[in-house]
Amino acid sequence: MILLFFLMATIYIYPFCMLKSTYKKSMQSDLVRMPIYAFWGGLSGLFLLVVFFIKTNPLSHITSEDIHILILFYFVCICGLFLSVLQINWEIQFSKEQSYFLYTSMFGRKTEIPYSEIEKIHRYKGGIVFKYHRKRYFIDFDADRVEDFLPIFNCKTPRSSWR
Repeated sequence: MILLFFLMATIYIYPFCMLKSTYKKSMQSDLVRMPIYAFWGGLSGLFLLVVFFIKTNPLSHITSEDIHILILFYFVCICGLFLSVLQINWEIQFSKEQSYFLYTSMFGRKTEIPYSEIEKIHRYKGGIVFKYHRKRYFIDFDADRVEDFLPIFNCKTPRSSWR
């Protein structure tokens, strides 16, 4: 069952890796992306957990009281998949000349966001959360090339939206 889960996770991630040229796109100066260690961290964590569970085989003698171990295992596996897919898909395309930026979510959904229509902006320790048309978007401070995007974002967004 665990091997099947690992196989399904690999089959799910593989097409994203083939379709996206991560290294070529990360070299563009007008593209904010999650760092590559998010992908490798998620994938290696998933792999190590699967190897551990295959080696120890805890499912053969699991009882109803130990079901929390199985739930924790699946939770960590899902978090590893989340990090891997986030690094592959999430990006922000911007330009100094344009009045908008293109936000691509974790699931590949692209949204063109004009700077002037951003409703609320909250700055946190790890990033910025802003609202646009009643939806929340997140910009992580650990993302690659975010230091090039933030001055443009700060200058072009209306002062009334900052909180």
